[in-house]
Amino acid sequence: MTTAVRRRPDRRAVTPADATALVRQLVDHVINGGDTVVARLRCTGTQLADWDGLPATGRTMHVDEVQIFHFADGHIAHVWALEDTWARRRQLTGEDTTADDLGALG
Repeated sequence: MTTAVRRRPDRRAVTPADATALVRQLVDHVINGGDTVVARLRCTGTQLADWDGLPATGRTMHVDEVQIFHFADGHIAHVWALEDTWARRRQLTGEDTTADDLGALG
């Protein structure tokens, strides 16, 4: 299953989807636990604009992500998402990145 994600005009934060013409998320695995669903995804895209302080590189990235959805009354009530920002940054810059370079994660 592949999901194309395009930028929504109301989005304020700059995300990887904003910096690419097209980001694809392939769902590798889904676990359904009643009111909680966990999905493991593989995100790919090509950086075509500035993102997170990095000028456009034209490089392609392949990053693993995990998203957790909690449902209440038939609707998504909460979403938690984890992604490999370090791998994304290393792929886009072509250089090693240290923990200090990741800002809040360092």
